[in-house]
Amino acid sequence: MAMQLQQAHDRLRNAKTERRDWREVAEILDEIVSSAAWKGRHDTPMGWYQEAAEISGYSVGVLRRMAALSGFLKKAKGEFDDYEKLTSESRRFPFATMEILKRIFDMDPEKAKELFPKILKRDITHREVQEVYSSFTGPPQRFRGRDGQVSGKLSVGAEPRAMNKYGARAGKEFACYVFEAAKVNATKLTGNAKASLHFQRYKFDYASPDAVAVLLKGSAVEWVDGFDCRFINSGLVRGRRIQLVSEVALAATYFRQYWLIVPKAGHLGMSLVHDVRTLELHSVGVAEFDKERPENLRVLLKPELPPVPDRQAAAREHVIEKGVPKELGSRSNLEHMSW
Repeated sequence: MAMQLQQAHDRLRNAKTERRDWREVAEILDEIVSSAAWKGRHDTPMGWYQEAAEISGYSVGVLRRMAALSGFLKKAKGEFDDYEKLTSESRRFPFATMEILKRIFDMDPEKAKELFPKILKRDITHREVQEVYSSFTGPPQRFRGRDGQVSGKLSVGAEPRAMNKYGARAGKEFACYVFEAAKVNATKLTGNAKASLHFQRYKFDYASPDAVAVLLKGSAVEWVDGFDCRFINSGLVRGRRIQLVSEVALAATYFRQYWLIVPKAGHLGMSLVHDVRTLELHSVGVAEFDKERPENLRVLLKPELPPVPDRQAAAREHVIEKGVPKELGSRSNLEHMSW
């Protein structure tokens, strides 16, 4: 029998002050969402999260992180050796450490599999797991703005050559080549082999993705993902950085998932991951494109949850209005890269 809202209220009340197991909290959240018990009281699942936040004492952002981590463990448990045995023998599932493990898994699944039993058996500390993660990302670099103040987390470097992605040939070429890589990695990025990718076909009112992935369900559009290709170097002055993150934060609300894809350049990608996590843009993913390996996109951060606020309906309606072509083309017939 599905859990009712009142039952959920009783189990969530004062969860933070009483230090309940985060997995129990996540399970309650998931059960209410999956059973649609929130309907009738709320227009969207986010209304339920807000209600749960008031009852439990946790912020909406923390609850969404719990749900994302719980979802990851459910999907990945088949990847970890002796998962059932380890989890039954250990009651220790440290939230912060497991979140770091999830990020490591995105970049190096084998390393994450090695660390998982050590975490549960207390053979490794949180700090040591953090150090493993840092070995992948490198230390974030700070830079000084024009006012002389240290600001942000992006490393010093040349000015961006094509922050306006349609304003320079290099930016256009970069978007074309990223799209080719996205087609090769479409299933990994979208999670669905039936999704179709379209390059610079749709012009949305408040978002400018270079490409979209569309999944049809009969004659309807089930979801639309956005791909935002930004040809920028490792140095990004404060004003441009704010502009970039602000544009991504707004655009992401119109899509199921929104991928920010940048060149492989020092710590640029991981610095943007830091920004996305700090702002709790849970529907945004970050990936690097390496011109030395143009067929490969290195995923640094996967989208985890629906956007907030959720404006996906507007993007779906726009795609339906413009139509979905049967034949797909990349329009990227370039013989070489000049960047």
